[in-house]
Amino acid sequence: MKLSIITINFNNIDGLKKTIESVVSQSYMEYEWIVVDGGSTDGSKDLIEQCQNHFSYWCSESDNGIYNAINKGLTHVNGNYVQFLNSGDWLYDDQTLEKAITQIDDKYDIYYGNMVQVNDVHKLNPISYPDELGFFFFPYNNICHQATFYRRALFDNNPYDESFSIIADWAMNLNLLFRGCTFKHLNQFVVYYDNRGRSSFTDSKHHAERTEAFAKYVPQQLQIDVKKYEIDYYFSRHRKSTRWIMDKAIAFSHWLDKVLSNKESKRSK
Repeated sequence: MKLSIITINFNNIDGLKKTIESVVSQSYMEYEWIVVDGGSTDGSKDLIEQCQNHFSYWCSESDNGIYNAINKGLTHVNGNYVQFLNSGDWLYDDQTLEKAITQIDDKYDIYYGNMVQVNDVHKLNPISYPDELGFFFFPYNNICHQATFYRRALFDNNPYDESFSIIADWAMNLNLLFRGCTFKHLNQFVVYYDNRGRSSFTDSKHHAERTEAFAKYVPQQLQIDVKKYEIDYYFSRHRKSTRWIMDKAIAFSHWLDKVLSNKESKRSK
């Protein structure tokens, strides 16, 4: 089997409905689908039971968070590649999986596509990723977890690090990058991504987890280079800002001098 899909859910029945509708409407149907529910009390379990003929495995029980649920789902995966499509996220159109599968030729470890961010008022923000992901992409960005297809074998004895409650997917990508895994861009939109989740909000905990993951997975010499780059970049921006202010101040002084000169000339006449 080529593809496995993992969907995790907790008390998000409306989002789960969107996700289910988008998957069952796909023109490509040769996938297995694992659904892990965290013991929802909003009717999600009833919905899963109604749709269980679409799933190769499902459960509804308490867990220890997003990445614990994902790791639980990974123990039931049999496909060559796996996609993590959480409840509330849905596939771009009915041909999305078919288009993606035709490009997944087993030559690369990770195939990543583009996504459209959707917020609570349905504002759309399309995001396309570069064809080449250099090292400096990941300290400041991430590919969309839901729009990415990972070789299943990458997770053998290498589950998501559950000590990170917010950024374990970003930490995993850093880990895979420095293990020498290969990335390939799928030049297509894969998902509508609901950006109201916890990982979309940057706060002190988010920053602390990123700092810890960066120290854990990035070689020390590169950490030094990144810090130096950030310092140089900051002062470069500072110098540019200062120069811009000075240029505007000089231009304003010239304009003011011209205005005052004209007034003085009119008075003398």
